[in-house]
Amino acid sequence: MSTTPKVSVIIPVYNVEKYIERCLESVIHQTLKEIEIIIINDGSSDSTSKKIEKFLGDNRVIYIKTENKGQSAARNKGLQIAKGEYVGFVDSDDYIDLDFYEKLYKRIKETNSDIAAASIVRHHGTFEKWRVNYDLNKTTTDKNEMFKLVKYPNQSYVWNKIYKKEFLNSINFEFKEGVFYEDILALYYLLLNCKKLTTVTGTNYYYMVNEGISTVKGKQTKKKIQDCYNNQKETILGIIKNNIVIPKKEYFIKKKEIKFLNFPILKIKENLKTKKELFLLFNLIPIFYIKQTNLTLIKIFLKRLFSISKIDSHVLIYFLFLRLNVKYKSKVSVPIINESGINCTKRNVKLIASLTTFPDRINSVATTIKTIMNQTVKADEINLYLAVEQFPNKENGLPTELLKLKDFGLQIKFCNDIKSYKKIIPALKEYKNDIIITFDDDIYYEKDTIEALYNSYLKNPKVIQANRIWHIELKENKVIPKDKSFLYWNEESYKTPSFFNTIIGCGGVLYPPNSLSEMVLDEEKFKSIIPTQDDIWLWGMAVLAGSKIQLNKGYSSNLITVENTQNSGLCKLNNKKNKGISGKDGFNIMVQNYPEILEILKKEE
Repeated sequence: MSTTPKVSVIIPVYNVEKYIERCLESVIHQTLKEIEIIIINDGSSDSTSKKIEKFLGDNRVIYIKTENKGQSAARNKGLQIAKGEYVGFVDSDDYIDLDFYEKLYKRIKETNSDIAAASIVRHHGTFEKWRVNYDLNKTTTDKNEMFKLVKYPNQSYVWNKIYKKEFLNSINFEFKEGVFYEDILALYYLLLNCKKLTTVTGTNYYYMVNEGISTVKGKQTKKKIQDCYNNQKETILGIIKNNIVIPKKEYFIKKKEIKFLNFPILKIKENLKTKKELFLLFNLIPIFYIKQTNLTLIKIFLKRLFSISKIDSHVLIYFLFLRLNVKYKSKVSVPIINESGINCTKRNVKLIASLTTFPDRINSVATTIKTIMNQTVKADEINLYLAVEQFPNKENGLPTELLKLKDFGLQIKFCNDIKSYKKIIPALKEYKNDIIITFDDDIYYEKDTIEALYNSYLKNPKVIQANRIWHIELKENKVIPKDKSFLYWNEESYKTPSFFNTIIGCGGVLYPPNSLSEMVLDEEKFKSIIPTQDDIWLWGMAVLAGSKIQLNKGYSSNLITVENTQNSGLCKLNNKKNKGISGKDGFNIMVQNYPEILEILKKEE
């Protein structure tokens, strides 16, 4: 455009082939013509790109393709290049009235406001209703009135508004990347810094609830639920700190919800102002409203009354104090490998996937290896270490299905029998300056296992990343593993790197180069003191090297085991019945042999 656009419209796009044309038609044909339309294609894999091509003849359209990094990153990219006097956002499965930007632009200029907001109509199937309806134009500089007018925090949307670009630049505004429900944080920050806000009548933003399309409108995941809670908590606490008045009900946020067969049994809502929690039976009937400091007995009671947890290929159900342990059949399909299972481009620091197996599982380990080859981020090498003592004929006699994987990048290597330590000790000797990711031999690994670990490593390259941990504590100079209810999934408590986070190897563990003490290779030592607890040995060697361990936040802790693999393994050996070494004994064996570990833990405690 030859002149500065009046409004830059930023549209992040990801796999919306059914809706993108309607969205772009509503923006292209705005009655305000002096706009630039910035489309950020966030790595769409469907026919979205083809649908966008028909609009590229308009010289106001700027089209950028990026790899998939999420909506926040796409919006931030748009903000970096936006040249407009004002900025607006449209989600790619929504649409707007044709006079939307004309009316917002006229109003924000007249009032010299930082933000102008329009009405919202919510569509869900054939139903529609107002989410926000402005029947009067209002302008305010009062902070309480601003929050009231936009109905924050109940309606925390950034896209039914336009923002003065000068205002955004002055507060260094950008969206927080890597989280869901980022609008909650963004709009709070914008309102907190806004000096003047105005509302606009007679034009609407149409918010479409298209299940499975939008990242937040689709199926809920553990990370989405946790991000929503974290973002709500952060903003409500900020509202309280800044003495902003909001309706009393908005101080309540959903902390947890328990369902059975998708039917809500119990909802726990946290009041961030009174520091109490409300327990609602069937999401409707209040049964407790108590201070957070008095919750322990109530939570234990409710957990025993009814709870459900997935652990590996089992579901544990408590109902009326009875425990039912149910096995469920895996829905995971084994990927078909018809292309290289390893990375084909050079990395400065290689990613080495390392695992081992033994005769009882040699016929099933190919299934696990296929899931490692089918990753969204591939390893540079995949090495299977086998003991010569267990496979004296080496590759002769190995299953054909396993040997075929050599054509797709698998390397089969032979070493001495050091039991489960084979998955890492040979790799540490061979790849001292590379990243090693260890896997167990009996798991269907999710496609983003390596990607999740590697992304966490890039953010904190000195920390060991694990998809499962066990948290420990010190009592009277003894290392005590916490109750198993803290096993694997207590993300909020244990998301920060710590020596008190210990490794559980089956979920996948990423070891940065030189993150373990050189003593880790002392085979005589680990074979004599702790021969069947390699994860505890590796934890101790990490502590001695000064390497903390971090739970990879947001990654699923519920692993699906390969069928017919659970009749043997270390979990069967390491119990009192079989005279193995328990986890509690293993930690204290390490501390007795390496008292420096205890001193390091005391310093962090």
